Amino acid sequence: MSECLLPLFPNVIEVVSGRKIYWPACIPPSKGHTNSVTSVAFSPDGRRVASGSGDKTIRIWDAETGAALSDPFEGHTEWVTSVAFSPDGRRVASGSCDETVRLWDAETGAALSDPFEGHTDSVTCVALSPDGRRVASGSDDMTVRIWNAETGAALSDPFEGHTNLVTSVAFSPDSRRVASGSWDKTVRIWDAETGAALSDPFEGHTNSVASLAFSPDGRRVVSGSWDKTVRIWDAETGAALSDPFEGHANSVTSVVFSLDGRRVASGSNDKTVRIWDAETGAALSDPFEGHKNSVTCVAFSPDSRRVALGSWDKTVRIWDAETGAALSDPFEGHTNLVTSVAFSPDGRWVASGSNDKTIRIWDAETNVVPSDAVDGHTSRVTPARFPYPADAVRYPLRMSNTKILFSQTQVPVVRKLSTRADGDGWIRLPQNLPLLWVPPEYRCGLIDQSVMSMPTDGSVTLSCNNFRHGTSWTQVKC
Repeated sequence: MSECLLPLFPNVIEVVSGRKIYWPACIPPSKGHTNSVTSVAFSPDGRRVASGSGDKTIRIWDAETGAALSDPFEGHTEWVTSVAFSPDGRRVASGSCDETVRLWDAETGAALSDPFEGHTDSVTCVALSPDGRRVASGSDDMTVRIWNAETGAALSDPFEGHTNLVTSVAFSPDSRRVASGSWDKTVRIWDAETGAALSDPFEGHTNSVASLAFSPDGRRVVSGSWDKTVRIWDAETGAALSDPFEGHANSVTSVVFSLDGRRVASGSNDKTVRIWDAETGAALSDPFEGHKNSVTCVAFSPDSRRVALGSWDKTVRIWDAETGAALSDPFEGHTNLVTSVAFSPDGRWVASGSNDKTIRIWDAETNVVPSDAVDGHTSRVTPARFPYPADAVRYPLRMSNTKILFSQTQVPVVRKLSTRADGDGWIRLPQNLPLLWVPPEYRCGLIDQSVMSMPTDGSVTLSCNNFRHGTSWTQVKC
């Protein structure tokens, strides 16, 4: 971020701590995506990997060789923020900043229907139901929608109730319910058929919900929040099943249940991962320490014995979920932050996506890359969401293709980016007064996702002490 902004605004933003670190790539990457990779997902059989990117495309790769299995799936007109395979592996769903969801043939890349249209702002997350019949999507428009996975028809009115953008959605194992997390600090459970709220909002977090997941038996929901805590909820009643899981020293970016349902892993901007007893909330070991910057994503292996982590420090690590011991040296090769990790169904491989525009497939046992880096997107591989904690910078922003949000109450809340026909790019106060101009190349910019947040004590801290607005903007020379 500092590389992009400092040359443009040298007297406005300064780096007050941190340094640039370069990690050598272990294998020369092959090229493909031309912008950030936002999301990666293994097919159910573990033989293929899907990736979505800021270059507006989806790509399918051979998990063994890294070869592209088809031409890019083209059709979205803005960043792709999320991808997911159907349970049978034959289809891929994608969500985008163009406000649509699309369904693709995973073999040919053919669009299986017209775009799923109805959201009025960026789609932030998508999920396919375990029975393969439905697609759930969450959006910046504060709603959740359910679509017929064959036809793209909306199966009900939008699920309304959240009072801020939706960051994550998940189906229950029986496909009958959908959970959603939001910047409004709540979790909600919906009837997937009717859209009816099945309980009052799950309230208790004191800051935005960044990530959530159902337990394997569908009886519990885990949520992680910028309030530095993890919570477990009764999926039927919304009752908190224990006190908050406390221990992280910074925002929680990602949470996941082990497949046996006994443990929860959480990653944080404090550079650590913690493993918790899902029943009691007790920490089962000391924090897993080793990353040099924020942990962005976490995944359990299918046997629940290992945990894979991705980080802003550009590395992937594998840990013993019981002891917290590092099972190998860091997997080094990415040249920018890691945004997404996933185990293959057999637990042999780990896929990682990065802002260096590549995905890499790692041997989870030996720390060997079995193929060249899969680098076909034309933009960075980035997280689906890029939320900023309230204390990240003096004037924190969240940028997307349609809006910039100031976090919490530190400055006047600016909800919408000007969308004049000439695309002037000004951020305006409610009185239509210009506050900040965003260069065109940054207007789609940083897309926020439940799995990652701007670090507050990591390698780079930004100061906006010289920020000027109103008539005093002329005091700054850029």
